[in-house]
Amino acid sequence: MLNIIAVGFKGTDGLPGFDGPSPPKATPNGIDADCGTYDDNEPSNGVPGARGGDGGWASDASDGGQGGAVTIEVDEYRGGIEADCRGGMGGTGGTGGHGGQGAQGSDGGWGANCEANGWGGRGGDGGNGGRGGKGGNGGHGGSFTLYFKKDLSGGNPPVHHVEGGAGGSGGQGGQGGFPGAAGATGRGLGTSYSHSDFDPGPPPGSANVGGPGPAGQTGGTGPGGSYDVRPV
Repeated sequence: MLNIIAVGFKGTDGLPGFDGPSPPKATPNGIDADCGTYDDNEPSNGVPGARGGDGGWASDASDGGQGGAVTIEVDEYRGGIEADCRGGMGGTGGTGGHGGQGAQGSDGGWGANCEANGWGGRGGDGGNGGRGGKGGNGGHGGSFTLYFKKDLSGGNPPVHHVEGGAGGSGGQGGQGGFPGAAGATGRGLGTSYSHSDFDPGPPPGSANVGGPGPAGQTGGTGPGGSYDVRPV
């Protein structure tokens, strides 16, 4: 058995995208109350945190290489030949970068025991994940040629593979970033105070997790090659 392998090379995988930045905690904190004899300067709530940065897009993979060209010339063909000249598989797309975590909201102002304490600021939403890279296309199938003067194989043709290479898988999308935490209430105390003129309003809602990035597309199958077996 003569076994010939001339498969095209596999494409290079794509590089991953960068992770989104995570911003620092929000500033400034809420203003503390100033308690006066006849009137109070009210405190203020904290400010919301910034949103996390989106993850970067991954790079696309490269295409697979073309299969080899195999030519055999013999006087007598007796069978027992197998040739693999398929195109190379496309590379796998890179993974998208992960979204950055949202920033923590700043702390609320202190009510100074004469007003209600301010709420902390809402946390920032997480950034979205980056897109995965596209898979590389499969390589072009190669060629197999056999020339002979006499066929003594008894009807045993050579086994051959000249198909185009399979497309590479698309890269996974990056994960969404985590939500930022809300800032603390004024000095970490409760917001209710029975004699307060300051209404801090409803508490801040929870921040959202960032959305996942879309996966990259799968590469296309490469075109087939050629096959020629005949007497000369």
